[in-house]
Amino acid sequence: MYSEDDTSEQFDAVNEAHRVRWDGATRSSLGFHGGYHYIVERSGAVQQFRTDAETGAHNNKGIRVVNFIPVSANYYALGITFAGNMSRQNLTEAQIKAGAELIVKLQRAYNIPDDNVLPHRAYTATQCPGNNIPDKVWPYIKEMYESQTDKPTWQEEAAEWAVENGISQNGDRPNDQMTRAEVWQTLKNYHNNL
Repeated sequence: MYSEDDTSEQFDAVNEAHRVRWDGATRSSLGFHGGYHYIVERSGAVQQFRTDAETGAHNNKGIRVVNFIPVSANYYALGITFAGNMSRQNLTEAQIKAGAELIVKLQRAYNIPDDNVLPHRAYTATQCPGNNIPDKVWPYIKEMYESQTDKPTWQEEAAEWAVENGISQNGDRPNDQMTRAEVWQTLKNYHNNL
């Protein structure tokens, strides 16, 4: 039933299952019933069930007190699901790429630290998102993403950075006034601030 190469989209199935499960009460302003904010399909397509500002219906645990009111993770966390059965399948390369890029985008937009990217089972007794995904889900996805991404050489990065920042003399190398060590340190600082 679940093959590793299956890329069938699950947005509609999840949307309908959540509509039936909650008798239509989870309808978002986008017109969908999926309780998650996003789904990352096996093909790598990212689809959105609800806006980031809307309350989710993905996790009624993880109680925190916000403005003196106890609320579940549905109120303060963005829900992302990866299509498939991660106890029988692994994330596809396309899912890893799209998921990592989505998480980084949301982290930047909402100042979410790495330690706050957690699997469902961090909040409640469940296998979700599946046995093939470790508890430290974000370091796992980042490591998988980095292993499949071609990385430019330091010289290519330095030249691109120098051109973008207007300190290149001829577009193919950093300013001669900067030593290799200075360029590398500047690049490290730049990447750490992304």
